[in-house]
Amino acid sequence: MPELPNDSFMISDEIKFYFDLWFAVVATTCLASMSIVLNVINMAVFVKQGLKERVYFTLFCLSLVDLLGATSLVAVGEGINVAIWPDEISAERLTYIFVFGWFRNMFSDLATAVTVFLSIERCICVTCPFYFQSRSSFVARRPKIIIVTILAVVILNYMHKVRVVLERGQ
Repeated sequence: MPELPNDSFMISDEIKFYFDLWFAVVATTCLASMSIVLNVINMAVFVKQGLKERVYFTLFCLSLVDLLGATSLVAVGEGINVAIWPDEISAERLTYIFVFGWFRNMFSDLATAVTVFLSIERCICVTCPFYFQSRSSFVARRPKIIIVTILAVVILNYMHKVRVVLERGQ
């Protein structure tokens, strides 16, 4: 394989520009918009079925977190839309992208934590069905407390990070 000079790339700058434009703006915004619509439908179905069942409540929380994450992703996409053209980047635009990107990361971590809880709950239900159905396990008795605790811990962790960033900036 011939060695390439240091200043050349495998693709041209024009192709990279269109690639970035397509994936950063068009594809991401379309997929996030579909996610928003589908999560709203999911949440309506779970509310209609009643949130008293632990599975419906957990899936409702997962849909809510995913909805908020998709909404922040659309907001980041709007910030990147202008950031693709370097002449138009401003400090306000970068702050906008940073803030909504931060929210997107937080909602992604929240969705991961709720998914892990849901997976553990289903695993316990399958591996120990009699113990789980007897409601003697804490997971079976208090799923709402566990979900709210998970959400609070992740959000407080991110709030601590914001405080640290703000203190360093002053």
